[in-house]
Amino acid sequence: MNISINNTRQLGVIAKKVRKKQSLDQSSLGLLSGNGITFVSNFENGKETVEIGRVFRLLETLGIEVHLDLPATLSTQDEADLLAALNLLTGDSQ
Repeated sequence: MNISINNTRQLGVIAKKVRKKQSLDQSSLGLLSGNGITFVSNFENGKETVEIGRVFRLLETLGIEVHLDLPATLSTQDEADLLAALNLLTGDSQ
């Protein structure tokens, strides 16, 4: 399922729904994702200053993937440059 989000609050609400569907409480999710209960609560309640790296760990723990829809104005070369930069970061050499 693909869902468009525009802010931290929306992402937090989605994560909370998924967490509850998986029968996890905030404490358990915090432990599984390497975060504390305060972080999980802050994120689920839309705190805008949560650390993005910690958010990604939490989302990964829940099985939520993040995808970006890049502007159509990017050229084929721009896309190739972006993919090459990502490959350098991840160590992929495709």
